[in-house]
Amino acid sequence: MAILLQDYANTFKQKYFDIKVFATDADTHAITFAGAGLYAESITSDVPKEYLDRYFVKEGNCYRIIREIRQKVIFAPQDIINNAPFSRIDLATCRNVLIYFKAQVQDHVLKKIAYSLAPSGFLFLGSSESLGEVSKLFTSINPTHKLFQYQSTNMPEVVPTFPQHPDVYAPRLAQNFRETPKKPKRSQSNAACATMLVSVFGDYLPDCIIIDKDSHVLYSFGDTSLFMHIPSGQVDMHLTSLTIPPIQTTLSTAVHQAQQSREKVVYKDLSVVHNNQTIKFDLIVHPFMLQENNECCLIIFNDGKRDAIKEGDVISNVDIDKQTIRRIQDLENKLEFTEETLQATIEELETSNEELQATNEELRAANEELHSTNDELHSTNEELVTINNEYHVKIREMSSLNDDMENILRCSEISTIFLDKELHIRRFSATSQNFVQLKDADIGRPFSHFSHLTGDINLLDLANRVLTTNTQIDRELKTESQKSFLVRVYPYISHIDLCEGVVITFVDITALKDSAQQLETAIHERSAAREALRQTEEQLAKLAEIRKSSIIYCRRLSGEKNFTYISSNVSELFGYTSNQFLSDPSFWVDCIHPEDSSRAIAYFEKHFPKTGATPLEFRFKCYDGTYKWLRDETKLIIDDERKSKESLGSWIDITLEKSNSS
Repeated sequence: MAILLQDYANTFKQKYFDIKVFATDADTHAITFAGAGLYAESITSDVPKEYLDRYFVKEGNCYRIIREIRQKVIFAPQDIINNAPFSRIDLATCRNVLIYFKAQVQDHVLKKIAYSLAPSGFLFLGSSESLGEVSKLFTSINPTHKLFQYQSTNMPEVVPTFPQHPDVYAPRLAQNFRETPKKPKRSQSNAACATMLVSVFGDYLPDCIIIDKDSHVLYSFGDTSLFMHIPSGQVDMHLTSLTIPPIQTTLSTAVHQAQQSREKVVYKDLSVVHNNQTIKFDLIVHPFMLQENNECCLIIFNDGKRDAIKEGDVISNVDIDKQTIRRIQDLENKLEFTEETLQATIEELETSNEELQATNEELRAANEELHSTNDELHSTNEELVTINNEYHVKIREMSSLNDDMENILRCSEISTIFLDKELHIRRFSATSQNFVQLKDADIGRPFSHFSHLTGDINLLDLANRVLTTNTQIDRELKTESQKSFLVRVYPYISHIDLCEGVVITFVDITALKDSAQQLETAIHERSAAREALRQTEEQLAKLAEIRKSSIIYCRRLSGEKNFTYISSNVSELFGYTSNQFLSDPSFWVDCIHPEDSSRAIAYFEKHFPKTGATPLEFRFKCYDGTYKWLRDETKLIIDDERKSKESLGSWIDITLEKSNSS
């Protein structure tokens, strides 16, 4: 409880929320053990992990409550039946304790708890406990969980007390129980009247007391200490318990005589010994009605200071023997009446007890049946909770699958229509409205009721054929906007591999058709280019045969800029293979004479692609290490887009020409 209250204070940031919990028990050993705040490791199955981490500290194989929470709980031994209750408690919990007490003791304990509660405090009982006769003191807040709120305006004036006795517990522990006589109640009006009498007539009233019809003292005026005393221990307000022994018999006789005759009784010249002195006094007992059905007596102890005896009062002589005999006779008559009343009460109680036993047996049988029914209901409830959880999981899965389906239909840009076995609309995507005029309200309607914007393709006929043959049918649709769609009708197969309907899809293949046409054109152009290249190669080969001293080549002008063709006589002229030129783009560059390298590279990279054919003379290293003078003659190859992507050229051996000129 302290943990829950502290957690509430932390949650709502109640910094100055002072919490004190009084934990009591009649067993001092249990109080000592609980005060240690040490719990077994098994509490992990009952305490949530967040509370375990926040309010407990691990010590070996145990958990100890943190100091902050322990300081909020005060453990103390207390007997809730006999010990005085605490005061101004905001919440009292008394769970599964009252069921072991008799009904009278339950009422007694509940009244003490009500007395201890603050105004509008709360009481929390166990599930099998009830308020009984003290229900008028509380208002029910939650009947199911037995939470009640105390109403201070209904608080009884006197809290009854019970002696410490072993038979106050369950009937199986004892057979008899004697209730301590209840003390008389004193109303507020009587108290106000007594206060007024003392304040106004205090100086004129003789020493006297007022008793009720049961001889319980209600009020006392003046100094009556010569005639009455308060014994030690628990105070009994009965007249005979408070009166000193020498005058008990005389006073009891006078009171009984006044109550029977309902007339004033006067005894003169009585005496008592006080501090070795004999003090004479007159005893006057005057009966009167304080309220309706509330007979009282005024007892005056007149020591002669005031004249309390009036003319005409009948003065009775005090004869101890006659008084004793009369008192014994009165007591015998009262005892006989009490025995008769007790016997009648016992007979009534025996009859009531038999009826209660029979009722108890019926209630016990009904309780067993209710327990059995409750167990069955609990088991059924657990099954329903399990099934409900499974349904929740299935619903979440179905919702997720439905969302996936909606997103697939929306993102795929494929128009889709689902039909059942009777060819009624089951579901459709938004884009399918371009082909069939559908609305959300049309789900469940026959597909034959709708017009189709599909030209000469009869969707209804195709759907019937698919249901009959269980095979897929494809058709190509050309719309008025010159778009091409692939209409595909195929069976809707269920999880048990049965045809449960038809699915119609419309796939936009316009871009695919355009791409296919472009690809076909490109393939045709590439074939024409290959044929032109083949013819060029043949012409170059013939030209190479004519000019043995020259090399014919084709070279790319972008990318890796390597040779795409070189005539086969390169090995005769330079000693290298054709593959060395074709596979390595930098091979021929490395063979150029260092003095001609930069000029030749500039020529091939920048000069002639812009200016056209310009002769270049440079030295080229042969396989045997010698250099030959070459003259390059290059022509640009222009494609259909008027762009130069390759060059066609020849290297002519002018070594002999250079030697003759030098």
